[in-house]
Amino acid sequence: MIVENVVLSHDFIWTDIERPLKGDLAFIESEFGLPRMLLLDSVRPGHLPKYELSENCHFFLLRMYDSKNLFTDLDAQMVTSKLAIFIQGEKVVSIHQKSFVPLRKFADIQGSPGFPENSRDLIHQLFRLCILSFEEALSQLKLNYEAFERIVLSKEPGTLSHTMVYEFRRKLYIIKGVIQHTQQTLQSSRNFWSEHSTLHQDIKENLEQLYFRLESLGQNFDQLFALNLNINEQRNNDVMKVLTVFASVMLPLTFIASFYGMNFDHLPGLHTTKGFVGAILIMATTSFVTIWFFSKKKWFRPSM
Repeated sequence: MIVENVVLSHDFIWTDIERPLKGDLAFIESEFGLPRMLLLDSVRPGHLPKYELSENCHFFLLRMYDSKNLFTDLDAQMVTSKLAIFIQGEKVVSIHQKSFVPLRKFADIQGSPGFPENSRDLIHQLFRLCILSFEEALSQLKLNYEAFERIVLSKEPGTLSHTMVYEFRRKLYIIKGVIQHTQQTLQSSRNFWSEHSTLHQDIKENLEQLYFRLESLGQNFDQLFALNLNINEQRNNDVMKVLTVFASVMLPLTFIASFYGMNFDHLPGLHTTKGFVGAILIMATTSFVTIWFFSKKKWFRPSM
């Protein structure tokens, strides 16, 4: 467990705790006077963003995007990391399992413009850090979308990988779900922001903008995927059209050949050289007329 007093001032006190174990909770509980059940929530892996008000503190559980996750990680626990925040008046305690570089930077900018002046301002900054962390996820998803777009719209389109499509949709769904829960957390904590409505509104707008961009990306991908299905279906239709035209050309020839292949002695022209030449001419004429008719109807042209 790493305990660091990030900020010690007369305005507010911020203590950051990194990688606590369950055995450390008793010390944290006695040292800072925090509710044990909420401390357990801060170290359990499966919780989504939420807000709770206990007898002696406000509790926020937020999630930040983990830039070290793999694109094949398809679980909220692997894609994001938890940040638990306890607020007791002007005392703030943050708890997290992974090292967050943005949190470390706070200690380096104390006294500079824009540094939090009170606990509410600090929580506002931490919310913004969590929101901004998802910009990297959005950029990664955009790159994957552009790769899909190049495949679908190329002159010789390939086949979209079903695995890549599933991973893209799954990760997008996870991130949207985390953002939605963060919005609900902000909504349920509106009393916490009663005297700082501008900070509350700023977080709300940032979350809405991020969710709108994710929603737009998802809708664009759905349209792109539908276009890919239509292109593949049209390609299959063109193949069937060629086979149908070929069969239509061959059908009269097959009929004539089978007619003269019957085991009868008395067929017109069967025992003369003129009969053979006539059959060839009839077959050639039939093929020419059929091809001319299909060409006039523009059936040889591809649909797209």
